[in-house]
Amino acid sequence: NIIIFTTSIVIFFLSLSGKLDSYWGYGLLPGMIWIFILGLYMHLDEKYEKILLFSAYLLCLTLFLYMGATGKWLDGQKKEILLGIILGLPFIYFLRSFPRGKLDDFLGNLSYGVYLDHFLIKNIMQNAIGHQPAKFNEWSLFIGLSVIGAICSHFLVEYPISVYLKRKRPPSV
Repeated sequence: NIIIFTTSIVIFFLSLSGKLDSYWGYGLLPGMIWIFILGLYMHLDEKYEKILLFSAYLLCLTLFLYMGATGKWLDGQKKEILLGIILGLPFIYFLRSFPRGKLDDFLGNLSYGVYLDHFLIKNIMQNAIGHQPAKFNEWSLFIGLSVIGAICSHFLVEYPISVYLKRKRPPSV
């Protein structure tokens, strides 16, 4: 996972700098899987993973502050991703100290659906309103529709497949 992490974060930062198309850094899994691996690193107690987690966090924070100080916001999606990491990682790390419940599992299941569905929702909204969501009400609608889409895809696709696979697989020993 360290090789995949390193390759992915390099792809992301190459797209951030403009050396690769921004779609590679945001729209495709090779440029985004490093963020999922950060989540994995938070739950591992190995020293090397903790160092990589902290280093990636500091890199994102430094880049975000640099972009803000210089006015070089390279791409709206990139600053949103960096801000999400800067705010999200400490929040998720904090939540680790509480017992896990059914709500956590449900929200965790929805998170990937939001990631997948928001591309479609964003394109539909851009075509409908003629621009990317910019105002508070547009962002609220975008987020709401993305969550509704994730809920629908979870209950119509992911959950039935999960139930089917549990019936077909023998229980683990």
